[in-house]
Amino acid sequence: MTETKQFIDNNQSFFFGKADAVETAKKDLEIFHQREILNSKIDRSGGPINGDIVIINGVVKFVSLDRFRESGTIQVCDSGSFHLFSDGGLDFSGTHNFGKIEISSLVNTTVTGSLNCWIFSGDDAGPGRRVNWKINVPVWEIAK
Repeated sequence: MTETKQFIDNNQSFFFGKADAVETAKKDLEIFHQREILNSKIDRSGGPINGDIVIINGVVKFVSLDRFRESGTIQVCDSGSFHLFSDGGLDFSGTHNFGKIEISSLVNTTVTGSLNCWIFSGDDAGPGRRVNWKINVPVWEIAK
């Protein structure tokens, strides 16, 4: 199955009945690919950022709040919604169901993992225009 077909299948409610589904899907995938590259270039020297994966005791968590980085902590969650912005940054919406983590206790594993996120189709914001896909983000873990 092609990536375009998978994308359309993953977003059936958006693409259902659209004559230009394939063309629109290809454009949206290109947006995801471009933003994934931008995300990979964001400086992480100060620790993980929103959307990065953190492995805690073998369990996958996602960085949901990085605004505490200056104080040396981040917050993680089990699930939620990540909007992928034009600059490659991610914004979290959901419940913060796990406490803060000390950034100094984390190491970047140099591998990536898959994060489900969303954009507005065609970068045209509005109700019912959300499409979902995945990008690769860095994986962090507690230092051993």
